[in-house]
Amino acid sequence: MGLLALGFFGTFGTIYGLIALNRWKVLHKIEHGEISYEDRATKFLGK
Repeated sequence: MGLLALGFFGTFGTIYGLIALNRWKVLHKIEHGEISYEDRATKFLGK
Protein backbone atom coordinates (compact mmCIF):
# COMPACT_ATOMS: atom_id res chain seq x y z
CA MET A 1 0.00 0.00 0.00
CA GLY A 2 1.16 3.47 -0.80
CA LEU A 3 1.15 6.38 1.62
CA LEU A 4 -1.74 7.91 -0.32
CA ALA A 5 -3.89 4.84 0.30
CA LEU A 6 -2.96 4.80 3.98
CA GLY A 7 -3.79 8.49 4.28
CA PHE A 8 -7.13 7.95 2.57
CA PHE A 9 -8.11 5.05 4.82
CA GLY A 10 -6.89 6.93 7.89
CA THR A 11 -9.07 9.93 7.04
CA PHE A 12 -12.05 7.76 6.15
CA GLY A 13 -11.64 5.78 9.35
CA THR A 14 -11.59 8.95 11.43
CA ILE A 15 -14.73 10.33 9.78
CA TYR A 16 -16.51 6.98 10.12
CA GLY A 17 -15.45 6.80 13.75
CA LEU A 18 -16.85 10.26 14.49
CA ILE A 19 -20.16 9.38 12.81
CA ALA A 20 -20.39 6.13 14.77
CA LEU A 21 -19.60 7.95 18.02
CA ASN A 22 -22.21 10.60 17.25
CA ARG A 23 -24.89 7.97 16.60
CA TRP A 24 -23.94 6.12 19.77
CA LYS A 25 -24.36 9.33 21.78
CA VAL A 26 -27.80 9.91 20.24
CA LEU A 27 -28.89 6.34 21.06
CA HIS A 28 -27.51 6.74 24.58
CA LYS A 29 -29.63 9.87 25.09
CA ILE A 30 -32.74 8.13 23.77
CA GLU A 31 -32.28 5.31 26.27
CA HIS A 32 -32.24 7.88 29.05
CA GLY A 33 -35.28 9.73 27.69
CA GLU A 34 -33.42 12.90 26.75
CA ILE A 35 -34.33 12.81 23.06
CA SER A 36 -37.55 11.79 21.32
CA TYR A 37 -37.54 9.27 18.47
CA GLU A 38 -38.40 12.05 16.00
CA ASP A 39 -35.21 13.87 16.98
CA ARG A 40 -33.25 10.67 16.48
CA ALA A 41 -34.53 10.34 12.92
CA THR A 42 -33.45 13.87 11.99
CA LYS A 43 -30.04 13.43 13.60
CA PHE A 44 -29.44 10.13 11.81
CA LEU A 45 -30.29 11.73 8.47
CA GLY A 46 -28.25 14.80 9.33
CA LYS A 47 -31.04 17.28 8.54
